Amino acid sequence: MLVIIKAQQMMDDYAKRSILGVPIDYIRAVVCRSFRLPESSIKARSRRVKIVRPRQVIMYFAKRMTNLSLSDIASLCGVETHATVIHGSKKIESLMRTDEKFKIFIEAIEKKLNALGE
Repeated sequence: MLVIIKAQQMMDDYAKRSILGVPIDYIRAVVCRSFRLPESSIKARSRRVKIVRPRQVIMYFAKRMTNLSLSDIASLCGVETHATVIHGSKKIESLMRTDEKFKIFIEAIEKKLNALGE
């Protein structure tokens, strides 16, 4: 009986992550590939821009394309609080307004993510 309950919890977790059509694991994979970065580095505690920027992009898309709570996104991205998710998302939005090349790069990632639902 315990195995059935655990399996149901795992299925519920997966459904929760992908309720809006894009699982966070897929977001992480696409973003890491786009930045040419191993997925394992996202949860590293590094503050180097090479690691932080892709992590912020993952949080930005997870916030927009999933139904996960900010706390869940923080946990899945290896950051401590929901405030970090909010800051990261705002940072990406700000960069997109001021850096046209970055905006085009983010839009290309978004097209790849949206292609999953088609």
